[in-house]
Amino acid sequence: MAPRRQALNPGNYQGFFHNFKFIDMVRLLRRKAKHRGCRYLKFPEQYAMSIASNQSTNGHSDPLSLRVRIYLRKTAGSATPITYQALAAALSLSPPNTIQQLTDALEKLIHEDAEASRPLIAALVVSKARGGLPAPGFFDCARQMGRFDGDASGPEASIFHSKEFVEAVDFWRMAEAQHETDG
Repeated sequence: MAPRRQALNPGNYQGFFHNFKFIDMVRLLRRKAKHRGCRYLKFPEQYAMSIASNQSTNGHSDPLSLRVRIYLRKTAGSATPITYQALAAALSLSPPNTIQQLTDALEKLIHEDAEASRPLIAALVVSKARGGLPAPGFFDCARQMGRFDGDASGPEASIFHSKEFVEAVDFWRMAEAQHETDG
């Protein structure tokens, strides 16, 4: 006899997940699924994203920020920067203002990462027009969070971005590898 699929009711978990970070939600869902004998919960990220999107008014990331973080985490291992335009296309963002939507989400990720003392995952996204550097808003946001002290068009911007890019690739590559072994 085949095992019964057990549905997880988001209503039962929303209050519980209020203080959890996204990765904690995913790990907990995987453990719950194994404990209950549910072999069919292969993509808890989607479930966790739906919970987090319901919490977007409570100061948590909005759904687009979560989609951006998930995509960048999965691609961090390649250590290849992605342009704003390519990221918008990969996420299938629809007009109007697709790049503005993306930069708003990236700024939220910068705030989250800086507050959590993590390397900035937004450093993986660069502008084609700026020769491999992020847009000036990246540096402005990093300055607001106390991570950057310099001119966004000066040589210190390139040095800061290179350092932050390498740290972000190393950190998020390890985080994604840990995520894979936990699942």
